[in-house]
Amino acid sequence: MTQSVFDRLRALVLASMGELGSAIANQRDVVPIKHTQDAWICLLRDGHVAHLDINGANIEFVQARDRATALVGRLAVRFPLATWFVPRADHACTL
Repeated sequence: MTQSVFDRLRALVLASMGELGSAIANQRDVVPIKHTQDAWICLLRDGHVAHLDINGANIEFVQARDRATALVGRLAVRFPLATWFVPRADHACTL
């Protein structure tokens, strides 16, 4: 189910971006969160957040959980489906 949620979120985000999203649309395993000067901050299919270039060749993972949570939260404000991917604390209770 997570794969279909990710694919739906990706489709919604790219559709809302119009021409700007076409630059990263060829990357199948990312949901763009924010465009930076030279790259993108993206949610990866595996749930991590990373800063990567258009070609996906240079990738830098966001290590700080609070920063990753804030970035996914920013995406979730516009696309509530993104709450599915909010990083959870290691000690969080899941039902």
